[in-house]
Amino acid sequence: MNTSLEIMKYATLADASYAQGLTPIGWEILKIDSNPNTGFAATAFRNNDTGEIVISYRGTDILFVLSQHLFTLPCYL
Repeated sequence: MNTSLEIMKYATLADASYAQGLTPIGWEILKIDSNPNTGFAATAFRNNDTGEIVISYRGTDILFVLSQHLFTLPCYL
């Protein structure tokens, strides 16, 4: 079971995955990956002291996806 501190740690990393480049103290970004066609994105973080690796998945950015396909949808009059 996760403790309150662990939950807070993971919540902070999840929040950082939306900040794209801002990392909590003691952590580094290993990789940011995204798919512009689907709006999917994930960030891999590593703890500098323990070596722990956490992968944080962002929610799909539906507004981004729609904006990318808005002008490619067929229009019917």
